[in-house]
Amino acid sequence: MRRYQYDTTKFWTRWLSGSLLVWPLSLVIGGVLFVPIAFTLGSLIPALDGFGSNMSTREALFGGVVILIIGTAIGFSVGYVQRNIFRSVLYWTADGWTTASTIGGFAGAVVSGAVMYVADSPPNDTLSVVLMPVYIGCVGTAQWVTLRVATRSAWLWVLANIVGGLVFSGLMFRNTGMFFLTDGIGPLIMWAASAAAQGAITGYVILYLFERMAYPYDSTEMQTDQQGNSVWDNAI
Repeated sequence: MRRYQYDTTKFWTRWLSGSLLVWPLSLVIGGVLFVPIAFTLGSLIPALDGFGSNMSTREALFGGVVILIIGTAIGFSVGYVQRNIFRSVLYWTADGWTTASTIGGFAGAVVSGAVMYVADSPPNDTLSVVLMPVYIGCVGTAQWVTLRVATRSAWLWVLANIVGGLVFSGLMFRNTGMFFLTDGIGPLIMWAASAAAQGAITGYVILYLFERMAYPYDSTEMQTDQQGNSVWDNAI
C-alpha cells in the first residue's frame, strides 16, 4: 500500500489563509448577488406592515433575503476555497464539495433566520454566539455527505465545525474589549484571530481524518462512489 503523503507546511499555510480569505470573498459574491435581487424586490414588494413583528413587511423580507444571500455566499466561498486545498494539497478531488457547501450555507441561513425571527431580535453579541455554530453546523452537515465517501468517522468534521463556530463567535463577540487598540484596528485583529482559531480546529480534524481515517487508495482497495469511481481518481 502506498503511503499517504502531503506537504504539511503548504497545507497549514493555505488552510489558515483560506480561513481568512473566505470572508472578503463572501462579501464580494454577496454584493454581486444582492444588487439585482434588491432592485427586483424593491420594484415588486409593497411597503405593508404587520409581518408579525416590529418590522414592516418590506424590512422583514429584505432582511430575510439579505440573510439568505450572505449565508449562501459564505457557503459557496467556504466550499470553493476548501475544495482547492483538498485537490492541490491533500490529493482528493472533493467532487460535489462546493455544491454541498453552498446548499449547507443556504440551509444554515434559513435556520439562522428562523432563530432570529423567533427571538424577534437582530443578531446582537449574545445571539451571534449562538448563530455562528448553528450556521456552520449546517454547512458541515452538508459537507459530511461528501466527506463520508473518502474517510471513516466523517461525523467528526461536523463536530469540528460546530466547535470551531463556537470558538469563532466566542472570541469575536465576547472579547471585543480585550485589545487596547483603536476601534478600527482592534476588531480587525479580533476577526483575524477568531477566523484563524476556527481554521486551526477544522484543519486539525481534517488532517486527522485523512491521515488516520481515509479509505485506502491503492488500486486493489479503492473506496468508490455510487458511479464506481475512486474518490482519489485524477488527484494522485
